[in-house]
Amino acid sequence: MNIPEGFWALCRRFHQDTFMFVEKSEAAVVDYLVRGLSASERRDLADFLDKELARSDANARLHAMWKRSQADFGFSERSNMVEFHKLIRQRL
Repeated sequence: MNIPEGFWALCRRFHQDTFMFVEKSEAAVVDYLVRGLSASERRDLADFLDKELARSDANARLHAMWKRSQADFGFSERSNMVEFHKLIRQRL
């Protein structure tokens, strides 16, 4: 699996101080995460998410990728990673 740099860059922006300057809504967080990406990172991430979100095992795969990232915040196994990443995809 070839995970684009844009995915890792987005994850790194989700750090412990995020909620000090971003409101605690999913949409606001996603907007903040996406704003930090370059145009090429956005394109690569959009293409990647289109493929990943179409997979039947997308939720488990996205959980595994997020766990490998350097994000300060994780998601519980019950979290719907597909819906969160669909919102990211919409904002790209």
